[in-house]
Amino acid sequence: KKSSGKQWYQRRVRVPRFICVEPCDAACILENIEENTDGTKLCRGATESVMAGLNCGTPAKTAWPLLRDCCSAFLTLGDGWPIAAVRELHEQKIVAGESGCAGYAALIAARQNENLRQDLQLSDQAVILLINTEGATDAVLYNQIIGKQTT
Repeated sequence: KKSSGKQWYQRRVRVPRFICVEPCDAACILENIEENTDGTKLCRGATESVMAGLNCGTPAKTAWPLLRDCCSAFLTLGDGWPIAAVRELHEQKIVAGESGCAGYAALIAARQNENLRQDLQLSDQAVILLINTEGATDAVLYNQIIGKQTT
């Protein structure tokens, strides 16, 4: 029985997974997903994370349908993870802000937690694309995180 090239390709294609990362105290996407809302529910947290760019009370109306329908997993992180990510990236000569490095912070958390790694389906053969969406937008906080003294 012959198979077409298209059938052969479809059986071997890898479907990308998108993981939404939010601060624990500003988990508006996750909370709206868990409660199966229309995306307008305010989050329960104080929205005071160091990940200032992610301190949203509600999902953006234009982003909500895409996030709801396309993300494979939803993850919240405490502030220690993006702080560790900023430091680690700084050591590699990469300037990343606390919100911009959220994806990398999630990867650090998954490296250290086997259950999370399994939940996110991250095997040793996983190919991961991370996008850093910001530099050091808060210079004072960035310098505090990396231990640089300012005068």
